Amino acid sequence: LDVSGKGAHYLYPINKKDSVSSLVIQANAINALITGQIFRVENRFFALLILLIVNLFAGLIFYRTKVIHSVIAGLLFLFIYFLTAVLLFENYILIDTILTPSSIVLTFALSHTFLHAREVFEKKHIEDIFGRYLKKEIVEKLVRDPVSALESLKGVKREITILFADIRGFTSFCEKQDSEKVVSILNRLLEAATTAIFEEDGTVDKYIGDAVMVFFNAPQDQPDHADRAVRAALRLMELVSAASKKLPVKLTFGIGINTGEAVIGNIGSSKRLEYTAIGDSVNLASRVCSLARAGEVLITENTLKKLKGDYKLEFVNESQVRGKTEKIKLYKVLKKS
Repeated sequence: LDVSGKGAHYLYPINKKDSVSSLVIQANAINALITGQIFRVENRFFALLILLIVNLFAGLIFYRTKVIHSVIAGLLFLFIYFLTAVLLFENYILIDTILTPSSIVLTFALSHTFLHAREVFEKKHIEDIFGRYLKKEIVEKLVRDPVSALESLKGVKREITILFADIRGFTSFCEKQDSEKVVSILNRLLEAATTAIFEEDGTVDKYIGDAVMVFFNAPQDQPDHADRAVRAALRLMELVSAASKKLPVKLTFGIGINTGEAVIGNIGSSKRLEYTAIGDSVNLASRVCSLARAGEVLITENTLKKLKGDYKLEFVNESQVRGKTEKIKLYKVLKKS
């Protein structure tokens, strides 16, 4: 308080060295009123509307871009917003410079937290589904592209090669053995069969008692799917033959292979779904398998036309199979030449 003979007035500090008299402040206020240079605070409703629009737009971009691109976009949003605040300030308009910028940062954090959580869930979902049908390395490839993998679960129609392998004489063998021994022998034979299938990156559709259904060219693309199926069948016979030498009884498979279009996807009820293939080509492969004798690998003419490698084949006959009006030409694969 400065006391003088002319009266008293307050001193308001501007910085450490100088102070401005309250009279000067009042004079500036009067001058601002006269000249119209008065700061106006934005309307609350308008401020809230801007906040919502900015965050919706920012959230849409954050949701659709990678982290690094989102960071760049977020910094650009903040730069534009603060530049706008400066320009408006020069025109005596005050806008919020705390809440809106902070909400942009929060939107970025929430968007990518959600995206990360969804990615983790999708990868776990893919691993849970395909881990039962494919070898680990193939599952890892699918996990790196979860969008395509999940899309394939919805159902796609494509050409595949289907392989059915059934243990011959196993039913009669079971009647003479105790259940524990039967299960042990079956598991060893199916383990050998699965090893051969996984060596060719085949998809194990299902185990049907003492049989196994396999297909190639799904979910991953395999241009040589027919060759993979034949190679897997020949390798399967080798491994099963080796495994049978250690068993009390010699058992082997009969194998049927067919190539054709099928629908592949997650099929079943809301309580239980299975990634499987359905269609006439699948049924035909099953019929061919039933015609194969112990130790035989039979393929249809459809598969023969798709083979790219050289194999020693033997024409068997033209067979009439259930569900087909025309006879099917069958060939026996002896060995790779």
